[in-house]
Amino acid sequence: MAILTLSREFGSEGDWIAQKVAQEMGYHLVDKTFVGEIMNQYGMIEFSSEYETAPSFLEMFNTRATERRNLMIDMLNRTLCAVAHHGNVVIVGRSGFAVLAGLTDVVHVRVQAPLSIRTLRVAERHHLSITQAENMVKEYDRLRSAFVDAFYNLDWNASHCFDVVINSDRIPPDMAVGWLVDALKAVDQKMIHEPPSAAGLKVDPLLSEAVFAAYNKKAA
Repeated sequence: MAILTLSREFGSEGDWIAQKVAQEMGYHLVDKTFVGEIMNQYGMIEFSSEYETAPSFLEMFNTRATERRNLMIDMLNRTLCAVAHHGNVVIVGRSGFAVLAGLTDVVHVRVQAPLSIRTLRVAERHHLSITQAENMVKEYDRLRSAFVDAFYNLDWNASHCFDVVINSDRIPPDMAVGWLVDALKAVDQKMIHEPPSAAGLKVDPLLSEAVFAAYNKKAA
């Protein structure tokens, strides 16, 4: 029943690590596509684009825009809680570490690497110049940090928010996968019955059904 949330810097290999951990554990992988599909069912088709942008100065004084964003954040939080309540899941990004903070059956992980290393990886992967890749990396990091700060009042780079922080330049990604698999197994054995836990969350039954249906659709 253990849950892993994985926050990652762009170009840190965090997505690959999350996928491999989910495969090793036989877990569901919940990423932006999965969350976006759930949000779309509730009429929030603009969530993905909103998530990838930071509120502008003027937007912060637009009551309707603020209310809409707050409604989406509330729906995001409820969706992540419903996902976590099912257990056996790896949640990639979407501020999972903030929403599920303090739960004993959740392991919060941060994957990062030096800017120069991430820039080289992104340049190679996307066939970009070093300058283009560096700008892309910085922009993605800025947006993710701004989102967490604006809606959860947390520092995205604060190590105390995470149980494990991995530098993928020093720790090979496949080794990181092994560490995290062992950590999840340890949580299953020792901490699953200690409150407060994700297993004890009270969630909307209809939302829980939507998550379960999305799991089945993805597995089909």
